[in-house]
Amino acid sequence: MFDHQYWEKVEKLVSIYEALYTVLRIVDSEVVPTMPFVYELIRLMKANLERHKAKEWVKLIIADRWDRTLKHLLHAAAYYLNPKFQYRPGVGSNPELLQAVHDVFSKLDLNAEGLSNFGNEIF
Repeated sequence: MFDHQYWEKVEKLVSIYEALYTVLRIVDSEVVPTMPFVYELIRLMKANLERHKAKEWVKLIIADRWDRTLKHLLHAAAYYLNPKFQYRPGVGSNPELLQAVHDVFSKLDLNAEGLSNFGNEIF
């Protein structure tokens, strides 16, 4: 219990899993709608794992879970349309996010006349 190395390892472990716990707690909340924040929360969690030098297998689990279950066009569109994030450098002009918004809107109304020009004024 008095071993300094032991407590350093425990501190690192807690800091790595704290990010995951925070995201899960926020996403599981039913008080506040979390869809516009999921994309940003995952981005922050990945950055936190990098900063704390998490093991590669932990990052692979997070990436796999993100790709298989959470990475949806609707999350990307909600992130893009959220004013809290949209005006950050690189977000408003991100072609991947803009394409996600375009795809979501095209699913809503296939016959919209102005939809084909949506987002073209940015570039």
